[in-house]
Amino acid sequence: MPAATIRIDVETAAQMHQAVLAQFPAHDLLIMAAAVADYRPRQIHSAKLPRDGTLTIECEPTEDILAAVSQIKRSDQRTVGFSLETEGNLARAKEKLARKRLDLIVYNSIGTLDSDQIEPVLLWPDGRREEFTALPKEDFARVLIDRAAQLFERQ
Repeated sequence: MPAATIRIDVETAAQMHQAVLAQFPAHDLLIMAAAVADYRPRQIHSAKLPRDGTLTIECEPTEDILAAVSQIKRSDQRTVGFSLETEGNLARAKEKLARKRLDLIVYNSIGTLDSDQIEPVLLWPDGRREEFTALPKEDFARVLIDRAAQLFERQ
């Protein structure tokens, strides 16, 4: 029987953080395709600011949802993340894979952001690496679901 579909509407990265942490314990797999936002304004104004010279907006980092999930992840759960990086920066993707205790990470070059194509590299904690030539993102989604299913075969 297929799992029930749920939808939780959020407006901020903090709300998404709370929703994911609340829901994750009831699920086997979490695929986080992208950070909702890396930074948010430190101060929120409730009224319009007058146009008076320049304006500096100070930002602070948002919560790292995948890092937080890694703290509550059970041995029977699997997590997959993405690492959107400058072309060829696989070292940062490998670091994220280890730090966030992911079961799989998808390295993705920033050049694919506005493209229908992706040239992903899949990295596993055991050092395996799978590289793909450019393929439609829809086709890669099927590949990713297949690899995620394989994560459960190695329990």
